[in-house]
Amino acid sequence: MHSQLITLPAALKQFVDSQIAKGRYSDVTDYVCDLIRADEERIAEAMLEAAAHAPPDEETGPAPEDWRAIREEALAQAKKTRGHD
Repeated sequence: MHSQLITLPAALKQFVDSQIAKGRYSDVTDYVCDLIRADEERIAEAMLEAAAHAPPDEETGPAPEDWRAIREEALAQAKKTRGHD
């Protein structure tokens, strides 16, 4: 694991501290890692969504009915990755 120093405004630090106090996260690192993972998932979803709406490449691209399976597999892979930090 690598370390990274971040500085938070007081209001954001209080919010993070409150989430830790509620037991949602074990520490600040856990909280920040969860935010980054959620952002990774959001970006992957956006990329899949954009690809799903792109004109199909009839020779090499997936058929429209295949996009649901592709999306589900991508989400499953993202969840597996989360478990192996």
